[in-house]
Amino acid sequence: MAGGISIHAVDIAFGCPAAGLRLELRHADGGQLLHDAFTDIAGMISAPNHNRGRFLAVFHIGDYLRAKGYEGEIFQEVASFPFGIDQPERHHHLPLKFTPFGMSLFLTH
Repeated sequence: MAGGISIHAVDIAFGCPAAGLRLELRHADGGQLLHDAFTDIAGMISAPNHNRGRFLAVFHIGDYLRAKGYEGEIFQEVASFPFGIDQPERHHHLPLKFTPFGMSLFLTH
């Protein structure tokens, strides 16, 4: 897979792909919005990227959980993940796993 950024979100609490989770991808230095989308039925989003730099992935976890009917306390309403890309020709992947009580996210190639 060449270039770009992909996200795969898994809702561990409900045991399914996080279909309908909103993601904003922004430049970290100025906050300019680069991509604003919702995950598909498989919990996936693909975004093009042709630049080096610092970026910020913003996941709207609270809105997603409430839409699923969750009524309890949510640890992190909005999760922001800063990351850098120095080889934009390579594909970068952000796998997100979360529950109402926490999350795990990292960057892979």
